[in-house]
Amino acid sequence: MNERDNETLEKRNVCVLGQGYVGLTLSAVLAQSGFDVVGLEKDDERYEKLTQGVPHFDEPELEKTISTQCELGTLRFGRSTDHPDAGHASAYIIAVGSPLDENKTPNTSIVESAVDSVTEVLESGDLVVLRSTIPVGTSERIVDQIETETGLEVGKTLSLVHAPERTLQGAALRELRHLPQVIGADDRGSVIEAERLFRHVTDTILRVESLRAAELVKLMDNTYRDVTIALGNAFGEIARSHGLDGTRLIEAANKGYDRNQIKSPGLGVGGGCLPKDPYLVLESLPDETEPGLSAATSLIRDARQLNESMPHIATDQLEAALSGLGKEPGELRSLVFGIAFKGEPATNDIRHTPAAPVIDFLAERGPVDGYDPNVEPEKIASLGARPVTDDDATVTDVATRDAYDVIVLANNNPTFKELELASVADAAPPDAVLLDGWNLLDERTVEQMGLSYVAIGGDVTSRRF
Repeated sequence: MNERDNETLEKRNVCVLGQGYVGLTLSAVLAQSGFDVVGLEKDDERYEKLTQGVPHFDEPELEKTISTQCELGTLRFGRSTDHPDAGHASAYIIAVGSPLDENKTPNTSIVESAVDSVTEVLESGDLVVLRSTIPVGTSERIVDQIETETGLEVGKTLSLVHAPERTLQGAALRELRHLPQVIGADDRGSVIEAERLFRHVTDTILRVESLRAAELVKLMDNTYRDVTIALGNAFGEIARSHGLDGTRLIEAANKGYDRNQIKSPGLGVGGGCLPKDPYLVLESLPDETEPGLSAATSLIRDARQLNESMPHIATDQLEAALSGLGKEPGELRSLVFGIAFKGEPATNDIRHTPAAPVIDFLAERGPVDGYDPNVEPEKIASLGARPVTDDDATVTDVATRDAYDVIVLANNNPTFKELELASVADAAPPDAVLLDGWNLLDERTVEQMGLSYVAIGGDVTSRRF
């Protein structure tokens, strides 16, 4: 028998632990939806910004939403569950990170620590929502942790669900409203309680059969994307081995053939999710596997390794193109456009950015300038590049401010397509090289300007002139 009361969550207070990308966007939307929300953040710098109504990452409409809700008093920030509003909450959402360690093994200690702090204030009838991305089976261990530390019983005196975040950076507030919210639990009552919360955010709730099911759905989402990106990169490398242009061939394979949606080759995969989540899938599996499962894990692991190798494949191509320049070590002058891990939708996130290995390669050969209109100068400098910070400059102004031997387009920011190649060629020394990491430019136009062109998935020898 369910011993919880029948009070709904409609007028309850919500506490969100962790105000990173996942937690802060949800806190803002919940406050906007009529809940009283306290967001907890331990990081001092983040906390100070949040108390001023300023997010610590770029996201459309987020700063405006936070500022408005803080002024209305529906959104407040604290450092720990000692905050008085945290103790009055009836729903606790765990949205802290689960990073990989140096061996690419998931570290769930931050999640477990957040759960520990929640157990100090949990009461009968409360709801716990696990929103962190975690290996399959972690939620079950957290149930044991909570029941041991509180004496409450999930499914009777306490509700607990896994409700993963699945939004796209640059579109989070919109997608929180429009994407289906997956909810999984090991008892029906917990799902019902969570639905009472999330139905104020989105119209579509997708129930899945268990905590494990909800964990795996999230990991499937991002692993699918990682594997399909890897397939496009694989086709690019296969085409290049035949002296062919992989990007053109993929365009031909896709055109008018709706059954194909092959991704174009690219410089790599970055951000906080895709480089991590496939490893969470692999971590969840037993050491000894059946043949079919072994093949599945090999597919996921090989795809991840290929995507991780793409920046290094690109620098190998770049090195081949540079071999005829005759530059001594330390003399090469380089410019890297696009420091964030992606350019569209815009973000200032440099986690696992493909630009980093490229900057490392170039920095061994001379000074490297870095430009990204969405990334703070200190972040650019942290990767070893000298920030170019002229807010009024066009991309052509940036590219022609020095006689660069190498110009790299390291993410897919659409403004990079606006490069005036004739001006770039005039400013560059003879035999300057342009590495187009996302095939943004027309190779024939680049060739006509007298620049050496290197593209991912293309044959460098066919593009030298």
